[in-house]
Formats: sequence, structure tokens, C-alpha cells
Amino acid sequence: MAWKQQTTLAQIKSLIASPELDTLLADFLPADVAEIITLLDAEDRVSIFNHLSSDLGARVFEHLEPRDQKPLLNALGPERAKQILGEMYSDNLADFVGELPPEQARAVLSLMPAKDAQEIRELLVYPENTAGGLMIKEFIALEQHHTVDEAIAAIRANASTNESVYYVYVTLQDKFVGVVSLRELILASPTSPLQEIMEDNVITVSPMTDQEEVARLLSKYDFLALPVVNEQCVILGLVTIDDVLDVLSEEASEDIAMLGGSQPLEEPYLSVPLLSMYKKRVGWLAGLALLLVMTSAIMERYEVVLETMVALTFFIPMLIAAGGNAGTQAATLVIRGMAVGEINYRHWLKIARTELTMGLMLGATIGLIGYIRAVMIGEPITLALTVSLSLLLVILLAVLTGGLLPLVLRAIKIDPAILSSPFITTMVDVVGLLIYFAVAAYFLGIVI
Repeated sequence: MAWKQQTTLAQIKSLIASPELDTLLADFLPADVAEIITLLDAEDRVSIFNHLSSDLGARVFEHLEPRDQKPLLNALGPERAKQILGEMYSDNLADFVGELPPEQARAVLSLMPAKDAQEIRELLVYPENTAGGLMIKEFIALEQHHTVDEAIAAIRANASTNESVYYVYVTLQDKFVGVVSLRELILASPTSPLQEIMEDNVITVSPMTDQEEVARLLSKYDFLALPVVNEQCVILGLVTIDDVLDVLSEEASEDIAMLGGSQPLEEPYLSVPLLSMYKKRVGWLAGLALLLVMTSAIMERYEVVLETMVALTFFIPMLIAAGGNAGTQAATLVIRGMAVGEINYRHWLKIARTELTMGLMLGATIGLIGYIRAVMIGEPITLALTVSLSLLLVILLAVLTGGLLPLVLRAIKIDPAILSSPFITTMVDVVGLLIYFAVAAYFLGIVI
């Protein structure tokens, strides 16, 4: 049950100086306590945090946004901060330290035991969008001669300090050779060595594997965690399913923003300063506006065509809208297929055939609608043919571009989401007008 269904913020504020607050907070999940803290002023945040145990405080701190974490940690003081940092999981701690300026990062690491600080430094070596940047260092690994009983004892001894205990990882002279799930441990004989019950056909990733590939593997094989190993097959850490869910959310947010013609926001919408949001959005709009300047140049070049048949202007909105929508459809479907691993650049020929056929079918359908509309309002057959043929050609070009350009971008290591809806629409506006006026000039017998 969400905290808002149990109590109100006013009730929580009234208990800040009371021992009853401990009892109340004990019933809330860490994410709920984090949400409550963000609604309070700085002084009350510290008061609430001082009511939490070190373990619960660490879990709550991990749920806060970086903009809330930094001032809170400073306000808690070195001793309390040291307690909280000591209970945080390595991946979350690395994310926090990675957001800090170098001097503050060194100050935070100085509050930690030397071994823990070294682990965080090792994690910070890897880019944040890789398996190494996502992995946790807390896991249970045992040599293959250990028994089931010994594995269960190791789980009990280490469970309180591990973010999640889904598997026991089996090694042979420190090299990763297999994995045993908790279910297999429970069902196996207590005296069985891990070598007898382990799964040796394991899926691993390197620390530099891209986070999207890690997410795809976890989804494909329904794993709860994926081991990260180095070139010597020594296990370095784990990427867990909860981290991958965060990755998928971030990637989806980024792609939605880019498909809408904006840079992704790094903070919640309501928390972003106006100037920062302006900078995120103005680049695309300015670039597309400059591109659209070409449309006026095209219309000026074909001015004689427009003067000969003024009614051509009536169908320009239909032409550019149909092309932009068709191209966006194709790009969205292909980008989605690439995101879930259904499509890669090796499928370009099949995609080209599909979009060529689809472009002809869609273009013929929309072209027929344009033809009928022109005839119904009494326009000459020449104009009706110009509109219908132009719609066919523009839609054909749009779907081929929308279907194949994402593959080209991915092949040259550029995010296909850059191929945003506004970009396709603007490009089709420009090229569509060229096609439209060229077809009209042909039917009217005008040489440009």
C-alpha cells in the first residue's frame, strides 16, 4: 500500500520530533520514504533521515535523485554520511560518486574503507552505459568442490550485505565455470558438490558490453542476473534485473524524446530549469527551421508552375503530411524492431523489399484519394494525375528512407532515434515539394 493511502504529509511533519515517527517509517518501503523526503524542507529531511537505521537510510538514499542526494549527504555530517555510504550497494554508490565533481568524489571515497573505495574506483573506470558501469560487486562465488550445505551457509552469511542473492557462481581456480540457482540448491542433496548440480552452459558478458545488449540477453533468457567476466573468465560482478529495468526506462525516455525532436531530459520535467529545457529543445527546431528555408527556394524556382496552375497549392499540405506520416511510420517500426533485437543491418534487403511493396500499396491508396478529391472539386485531369502520382512517389521515397536510414545509422554507431519524427517530416517536405513541382511541370509541359 502506498504511503499516501496510510497517512498524510501533514501527519508525518507533526511527528518529526516524536519517537512515534520510527514506528511509522518502519511500515514504509524505502521508495516511499524517499518520496516523503523530497516533499520536505532541508531541515526536516535531515531530521527524518536521522530516524532511519543505517541500512534503511542507505536504501532510501539510493532512491533519491542526485540533486537531492548531494545536499542531504553534506547536511548529515561526516560520521552519519560514512554510515550511509558503508551500507550502499556498489553500483548505486558508483553512480552517486560518478555524478560528483572530482574534489567531492575524493572526499566521499575518503569516508569509506580502503577496500570499498577501491571497488568503486574500479567501477568508475567503465562507461556508465556498459555492463561494467551497471554491475554490482556483491555476489557469492564458491569453488566447485564445495557442497550444497556449504553454499547455503555462505548465502546466510552474506545475504545481508548482498543486493540480491539469485545464484551461487561456481569457480575452478578462480575461473567462472558454472552457476547454481537457489531452487537447485534447495532441491539438491546437502552433501552434493556444486560441480554435480551446476549449469555449465552459461551466458556471460564482458564489462564493455553495451547496456542495451545486456538488457536483451536478460530478457531473452529470463535471467535475474547476468555475470560480467574479464578475458581470463574471472567473474567481476553481476548485472541484476532491477538495474536493467532502470536501463530500459532510461532508453525508452531517451528514444521518445529524440523521436519527438528534443534532447532527453536528465531530470524530471517539472524540475528542469527553463534555460536548460530551452537548450534541449531549440537545437532541433532551429536546425529544422533552416532546412525548411529550402522550401521557399523551391517554390520560388517553380513560381511559373504555380502561376500556370494556382490550384496546385491546395494539395501541398496533403502531400507533405502524407509523406511525413508514412516515413515516420516506417522508421518507428524499424527502430522498435532494432531495439528488441528483431532487426539488424543484415536485414536491409528484406526491409527494402517490404517497404518498397508497402510504399507502392500505400502510395497507390493515398494517391487514389488525392485523385478523387481533385476531380470532385472540379480540377482538370492534369492536376488530378499530378497529385496522385506525386503522392505515390513521395510516400514511396518516405517509407524507403524511414525503413533503411535507421539501419545505416546503427551500422555507423549512431543512435537511430536521432532519426526523429520532425526530421523525417521536414526532409519529406523539402523533397516532396521538389517531386510535386517536377511532376506538375512535366504534365504542363513547362521546362524549368
